[in-house]
Amino acid sequence: MSYKGKVDWWIGMGIVAGVCMPAIAALALHNDFLLAPPGLLAVFMLTCCYPQKYEVMPEALIVSAGLTRRVIPWSGISFVGPSSDSRSSLALSLDRVAIRHAGGEILIAPDDQVRFMDDVASHCPQLSRRGMDLVAAMK
Repeated sequence: MSYKGKVDWWIGMGIVAGVCMPAIAALALHNDFLLAPPGLLAVFMLTCCYPQKYEVMPEALIVSAGLTRRVIPWSGISFVGPSSDSRSSLALSLDRVAIRHAGGEILIAPDDQVRFMDDVASHCPQLSRRGMDLVAAMK
């Protein structure tokens, strides 16, 4: 199963404005040197952040953002739950899901959180539901 990354309209518009407005100003000033920063931002966004997708595979969760790809084995996940954490993240929405795993923590933004959480629960027998969260069972 594959889930697209959610993009909040205002974050998307902020990124587009952050690229287009300086580029338009550089063109109006006939200054090619000023095209470099918005060009670099556009390249960064297209290689590191967009598009985003989350694939639920039999052995792991695969998080793809731009050209980057992280493989998170199901057995290493200790927590999955909705998050309103506003820390910097590749997630392009504030409607996020936090995933704690053996390699650290990642914030993602699947377009259908409920279905995503149900899918993750079916692959992580070490987790149990507590409200909306999936947490490691206490031993």
